[in-house]
This record gives sequence, C-alpha cells and structure tokens, in this order.
Amino acid sequence: MADYTPLHPAGLLARTCTASAPVAGGDMVAVSGDGTIGPATSGGAVVGVAGHDAGTGTPATVHPIAGVVHEMVAGSGGVTAGQAVMVGSDPNEVLPHTGSNIPVGVALTTASAGDPVQVLGMADATAPASGGGTVAWDDITDKPATFTTSSSDITDATAVGVDLLTASDAAAARAAIGAGTSDLELGTTSSTAAAGDHTHAGLTADQAAGTASIRTLGTGAQQAAAGNHTHNGLMTGSAAAVEDSEAAALEDLVTDFNALLAALRNRGVIGGGA
Repeated sequence: MADYTPLHPAGLLARTCTASAPVAGGDMVAVSGDGTIGPATSGGAVVGVAGHDAGTGTPATVHPIAGVVHEMVAGSGGVTAGQAVMVGSDPNEVLPHTGSNIPVGVALTTASAGDPVQVLGMADATAPASGGGTVAWDDITDKPATFTTSSSDITDATAVGVDLLTASDAAAARAAIGAGTSDLELGTTSSTAAAGDHTHAGLTADQAAGTASIRTLGTGAQQAAAGNHTHNGLMTGSAAAVEDSEAAALEDLVTDFNALLAALRNRGVIGGGA
C-alpha cells in the first residue's frame, strides 16, 4: 500500500515521526524510540496508522488511532462486528482480542479472514487490557519489603483457628484446642487416676513404681530374664523320629506303638514305663 487515509478521521490531525524500520501505508505503528515509530507487533500497543510507505530513517505521517475509524484486514478466523480487536500477525491485520494483549479498537463490521474490516480505534490502545494477564514479581515497582496481616484478615478461619493463631503461650494454645482440659481427677478410688508416685496396695517396695530393681536383668523372682535365658524345665530339641506303622497284624501294631511310647518317655514328654 502506498498512501493511506482513515475512513473517518474525526477532524484529528496527523503528525510526522521518523520511521525506525520500514512501514507501509495502512500499517499500525508503535513508539520505537525518541520521536520514532515502527511496525506494531502482534497483540502490542498502537499509537497510530502510517499514512504512506516510509523507509528506515525517513519521515512518516501517522494518523491517530483513538476515535478514528480505520480500515484494516481481518486476520485468521475473521472478526465479528462489536468484537474488541488487537494487532494480528501483520501490522495492518486485526484479530479478536484475547488475554492480556492490548485492544486497539472495536470492529464496526464483520469480515472473513483477508477481507477489509472497519475498526474504531480505542483511546487506550497503548495500555494493557484492564485486569488481564500476569506480571512477574520482579517487575512490580514500589512494592513493600514485608507484608503485615492479621488473623482477622483470614476470612475462612474458624473461631478455634483464630484463637490458636493469637494464643500468647503454650497454655493458651492448649486451651484453644481443648488439650489438657480433661475432668479426670487424681485420687485412689475407682473413678480417679493414680498419681505417678502412688504405691499400689499389695506391691512390695521393690515393685513400687520408679524403683531400679524392677528394671534389672537377672534370675531372681523380681527381676527380668535376659532374652537368651533358658528357663529350667523347658525342653529343647525334639523326640527321636518314629516311622509310620505298616503293621498288618495286631502283635506288630503293639510293637510299633510301644516304640512310639518309648521315644516320648526318652524325650521326657511322658513318664512311666516298664
């Protein structure tokens, strides 16, 4: 495109800037430096529309964007009248506005991809869309070094949760969650709990709670046996093997049964015998 004139300039005057890169008449342009303009980028800011082709370092007439009706080209998928639009993949192309991209105007007509579309430029075509997108934490300026909040700022906290957060000491924290508030009393009756140093009736002095003798290892009546201790009277090993009886006659069966009894006596499982 050579020369370009807005459809409805609304009486606004164009101004002249220096092109920092080649632009074509009808291209949307953005500020690229001190007194310079360049082609607008996809989803980016726009300060106006180039009135003619201009090479790098040459003067370029720029028509205002805000309040002026311009003729652009509908990008992929087309646009519908009433939609907010943004810069597409080419500086003279518009697409339906999305996300945190900058809206440059409102489509006044409906157009398929590649067809002309009339766009009324917006006054805030140089600012990000309100409430859209994200900002990196490091890019936020003048933010406080620390943040102070109160338990009352936690809107979904329960009363118990707030009391726990504001507890002045461990006792207050336990009270907030009901810890240590049992009504069980110390005493010596069936409905009370015995104190830690209480000596139960019937226990000898050596069996009293906290005495050292009940914790020692040994073979005494009030000592604990070691893990490898062998108690008297306990059997070790097993009885001699006795084969299954295959006797067919009664006298042979009696002989095999007596052999089993002898093995059990020798092992000490049963006593007696001939």
